[in-house]
Amino acid sequence: MTTVGDYIFSKLAGIGGRRVLGYGRVSVFTSSIERNHLLYHDLSYIASTRSLEEIGAFIVSSPPNLSACYHQGSFYFPSGALLYIEEIQTAQFQSTTSQHEFSAVAFIADTSTAAAQIEQVLNSMLCYRKPGYIGVPVAVAGELMPMPSFRLPVSSMSYTPYSLQTTPQLQGSLPSYSPFPGTSTIISASNGLSHSHSQVVSSNGNPPIDEEDDAAEAAIAMSLA
Repeated sequence: MTTVGDYIFSKLAGIGGRRVLGYGRVSVFTSSIERNHLLYHDLSYIASTRSLEEIGAFIVSSPPNLSACYHQGSFYFPSGALLYIEEIQTAQFQSTTSQHEFSAVAFIADTSTAAAQIEQVLNSMLCYRKPGYIGVPVAVAGELMPMPSFRLPVSSMSYTPYSLQTTPQLQGSLPSYSPFPGTSTIISASNGLSHSHSQVVSSNGNPPIDEEDDAAEAAIAMSLA
């Protein structure tokens, strides 16, 4: 068993993260950061170092809000491999994240799905080289979560340093989760598009029926009859 906060930062350390930025010395995640041997830089007192290749994290609390932190994070970690972690409540989630570009977003309201949500956001962040976002209510951050029977591999092998980047050829999509029961949201990034696109998946995990695909399959079946 581990807490949600510990799991987030253990995964971050596992893919090569070393620094966590934020404002203020006190955070619900402070102990989790220390236990995973990451360095926390309080930007209220010191300026951190800009890195073109490093994977990092930014803890968002109020004040300042996500917009201010997003701007600072983009400066310190221009590679895009940056995870924003916000202490936030459900009602604030959608209005907050819709104002910024993320590879994937997740709101952790239930510890039973926390591991999958965290890993999906990190994988998306590394694959698309765009910031990821995880919103966590303060009450949930310190809760114990069950370890999943299987986990998606999160590997820094999928991360290309900023200095070596070329135009990526992206295929497929990586799922994140909606805060609303019974639905999940697939957030994908595509070449030439500046914004993420979402698709709602049914609660049983199956994608909506595509009528064009059904028609094509029927035509093929008739031609083979």
